[in-house]
Amino acid sequence: MMSFERWQILGEVAALIVLSVVSLHLFSAGDAMSVTSSLAVAYAVPRVVYTSRRWSSHAGRLVLLALGLLMVALAVLTIWNITVNLGLPLSAPHLESDDRGYYRWALHYYNGSVPAPNIAFFGFPLLMLMTWKVLGVSVAWPLAMNVMLTLLTVVFTAALTRRLLHGKVECSDRWLATMGLCLASTLMYFVSQGLRVQKESMVYLAMMLVGYVLAGIKRDDPSWKRAMWKDIALWTVGCVMLSLGRTTYLYFVMIGLAIMALAKHRYAARKVLVLALIVAAAFVAGNLMARYSVDGHMGIIKGGYVMQKQFMGGGVQQPYIDLVGKYFYYPVWHRLLILPLACCVQFIIPFPWVYDNPTILSLLPRMAWGWYAVGGITLFYFFFMSWRRGMNMGAWAWWPASVFIIIAYVVAGTVSRYILPVEPLAVPIAVFVVAMLRQGRMRRQFMWWSVAYVVVIAVTLVLCYHIQLSYLENLDSYYKSLLQS
Repeated sequence: MMSFERWQILGEVAALIVLSVVSLHLFSAGDAMSVTSSLAVAYAVPRVVYTSRRWSSHAGRLVLLALGLLMVALAVLTIWNITVNLGLPLSAPHLESDDRGYYRWALHYYNGSVPAPNIAFFGFPLLMLMTWKVLGVSVAWPLAMNVMLTLLTVVFTAALTRRLLHGKVECSDRWLATMGLCLASTLMYFVSQGLRVQKESMVYLAMMLVGYVLAGIKRDDPSWKRAMWKDIALWTVGCVMLSLGRTTYLYFVMIGLAIMALAKHRYAARKVLVLALIVAAAFVAGNLMARYSVDGHMGIIKGGYVMQKQFMGGGVQQPYIDLVGKYFYYPVWHRLLILPLACCVQFIIPFPWVYDNPTILSLLPRMAWGWYAVGGITLFYFFFMSWRRGMNMGAWAWWPASVFIIIAYVVAGTVSRYILPVEPLAVPIAVFVVAMLRQGRMRRQFMWWSVAYVVVIAVTLVLCYHIQLSYLENLDSYYKSLLQS
């Protein structure tokens, strides 16, 4: 009888053959080879990392395979949509928004064929440029890189869950890691950004590496010393990626380090000092290279005209703008009063619907049910468990919560993409709750919470759907009347 590993390898080989055949059908032979090889590597690296861990499981391997196949298939579709489908080569795809800016930046410094666009952080296009220097210009390489970084983030979510909860619950490391991987794989908006030519996947992995190291500080036993230099290496990689990819997130790293240092200063003073020096150096270096530095960061926090125009510019946001007014002109105390609403808006958007011409690529970010489930379980932890002795995870859980709240305050909850790196960090908290429920703890409270939560989410979504639909219908009628007049 064939072992599970052999069945898995057989399935992966079959998937590779299908990928090759489909690529040959959609692209020229040379392009098909680059698409197939790059996406094969994008899956293989996270797969090897996961299966090399003692806490990997058969269920986890199957989930990682399913998620990898989904991302690879959608990556092929994406590449085809932005190139061959429009009569364009893989070296000159049709890109919009930030994707276009990053691609043109790399192309400018590759051969000078386009003007250099003004971008805030050049870490991701720099990685793109380095890849092109070795493999040649093609949109396949950065897309495959983002697929790999997203899958690696999912694998590290499993590692983080095991590290955080080991010894805190009556579950095996294998169960904890598998649950972490499975829940992370349901976060479809998070997954969808790994199919863009953007820096999001780079930021995902960087924040996950930082969170993994912060989880090591919480250990009360001296075993963390054995992993000290490995943690320092991972911390350095994460901080460098953030310094080049999104320097402002290093503020969150500092906050996390402060939270853990205050909670466990007796156990990890030397390690905290080393980590603090690394993040400080990364912050200084990142600000020297970014488009805007500390003064610009302070301007973002203060708000004003630019922030109001950028984050509350009208359109489908108008009903929310009508409700909160000129948020970015308000004093701090007024914004704090609005903060609970901003957190709710940030939590629930993007809404799980589209009004016209949906495609699988446009629907993927709208498949919010995984996040609603993870987020709802996480909220149960903070409301009912975090303050109970013997039923909380310790200081670490307050770090992703703080990041979520700060982002909601800064942008009024209008940009849910900014909290995507926080979503996988919420997974270990949700797994902790599930583990406690398995042990027979808080089951009645969780049952009533679940009923109330589902009702509130359902009512909120129904109301938001009709409000948004009514606004769009009124807007359509207004434009029609203008045309007729």
